[in-house]
Amino acid sequence: MPLSDSIIYLLLHFVLTFRALVFAVVYVVAGVILKKFYKKEGSDVIPNKVFWVSLPGYVKVMQSIHIYVGVQEVQMPCTVQQLYRQMRYNGNQF
Repeated sequence: MPLSDSIIYLLLHFVLTFRALVFAVVYVVAGVILKKFYKKEGSDVIPNKVFWVSLPGYVKVMQSIHIYVGVQEVQMPCTVQQLYRQMRYNGNQF
């Protein structure tokens, strides 16, 4: 009895998500162990700490860009800096 396409896609999605979560856990645990080996303490043991600390700011900027692009027409290609300057010039706030 063949499986339907939706079940196959669901299983594939589950397997890929599970693998990504396992990889993330292994990455964090190995990073913490390695940093502890080099005598780091506190929050310094977090692998790529700068990235994880700045991630909420990146998400906020991308959400603002998405909302702004959805409301007003933007000529592409543009850089984030150009879009930010245009938003500030128009009086929009993050």
